[in-house]
Amino acid sequence: MRTIDTWSELLEPRCAALIEQAADAHDVASIERLRRDWLPQVIAAAINLAAARHKARIKFPDRADTLVADVEGVEQATSSMVANHKA
Repeated sequence: MRTIDTWSELLEPRCAALIEQAADAHDVASIERLRRDWLPQVIAAAINLAAARHKARIKFPDRADTLVADVEGVEQATSSMVANHKA
């Protein structure tokens, strides 16, 4: 599965629960439970998305829960407050 296909799959409504569970997947047992229903690359992307959304809550408090980005993208993004100041 191509990376863009994996990320596109995460946007489907059926993946909302996966993203929530991925936010709490901090150990092998919880990841193994996810692997019963999902492909490894989808789980990896969901964990990355959940981590990015967590990190984005500081920069984008009003949009973090709907953001589609990886952790690196959030780290490099300009916060809403700075962007509004420069605009």
